[in-house]
Amino acid sequence: MNRLILAVAALGLVLGSVSLSQGGPILIGAPFELTGDQAAFGTIELDAVRFANELRPTVLGRSVEIVAVDTASSASESSNVTQRLIDQGVVALVGWCCSRGAIPAAEVAQAAGVVSISVTSTNPQTTLVGEGDPRGSFSFRVDFIDPQQGGAGADFVFNTLGGRRVLVVRQIGDAYSFGLTEFFTNRFIQLGGEVNIQDVNEGQTDFSAQVAALQAFNPDVVYSSAFPPQSGPFIRQARDGGYTGPFAGGDAILSQQTVDLAGADAILTAEGTANVFATSPVGAADVGSPEAQAFLQAWQARFGDNPDPFETLGFDAYNVVIQAIENIGPAFNERSLAEQRVAIRDALLATENFPGASGSITFVDTDGTPRNRVLGVFRMDLDAEGKLVSGGLGTLVATAGG
Repeated sequence: MNRLILAVAALGLVLGSVSLSQGGPILIGAPFELTGDQAAFGTIELDAVRFANELRPTVLGRSVEIVAVDTASSASESSNVTQRLIDQGVVALVGWCCSRGAIPAAEVAQAAGVVSISVTSTNPQTTLVGEGDPRGSFSFRVDFIDPQQGGAGADFVFNTLGGRRVLVVRQIGDAYSFGLTEFFTNRFIQLGGEVNIQDVNEGQTDFSAQVAALQAFNPDVVYSSAFPPQSGPFIRQARDGGYTGPFAGGDAILSQQTVDLAGADAILTAEGTANVFATSPVGAADVGSPEAQAFLQAWQARFGDNPDPFETLGFDAYNVVIQAIENIGPAFNERSLAEQRVAIRDALLATENFPGASGSITFVDTDGTPRNRVLGVFRMDLDAEGKLVSGGLGTLVATAGG
């Protein structure tokens, strides 16, 4: 408990003091993927938003209430629940692990003039939905984007893993998977590599056709932009089909769910070293700033383990919005709901060098994607119990950006 108090005190110095006075709660909508194939990420990001709210529950003398809803990992449901949250009077929206739901929800929020800030939607379109709107864009994120992630992944596969022929597993109907595949493939071909794309469906369990294509193509590396419910079983079946080479993928595969569905023996080589790699945001432990260390200490005291990058970014997404409200000042409380929503957008656009747990966040002169986000490449090393080491991250083997 003492460690938690110290950590919260340290965060208070960074995030600013909070005054207490009368006033109704400020509502922050939190639409996350709590069920469906993206739930492994949405649930932990919501946990992080709620934890951030525990540490900073008030702003400008008013309590902040998180209104959480489930998008069911569905584009249509994400749009529907976003509209319901807007109708309930939220001043801003913080949510979405994934582009499938974030992009259509951002369109709904843009039409209503409400800020949407995605935790880990990496498709560029997420923050471009307001292009051409004379009011300006209301869409933000705190993560990197897939041109950076796909390019870094291709560089790693080509230069570090030595891959020249890559089979790519792409998930049909998913904006993240299609976007990441495009950026990875374009860069890999530019480097001189050859790509074979195999499509899979959400909910698919039999990958015999794709494994047969793998065997015929004989790749050096298999790269997956699909989510754990598809990537995990595919890894298992590819191993059973005789493939012994490395797997790589985007941040969607960096999950214990991938490991559990594939089996630890499919992740590890015969020597016990992981042969699966993923690009991902770096964790707070790798950021090393005072703010990151304060968050790390508070999280460890509260949960007894290390936060992973998705949780770190969820924490930052909440705090950057609350700090924007703080920066508006007492006049925020005198404004109408519509005016408050615009003021939050304007304050975010003026945000420069916000000291987040994931690193510095700047929205000045951007399209809503922060500048200089650091990306890591992680080897999915496991402990003796088959769990990803370093708080679910694996081992950092390379970085890009910053």
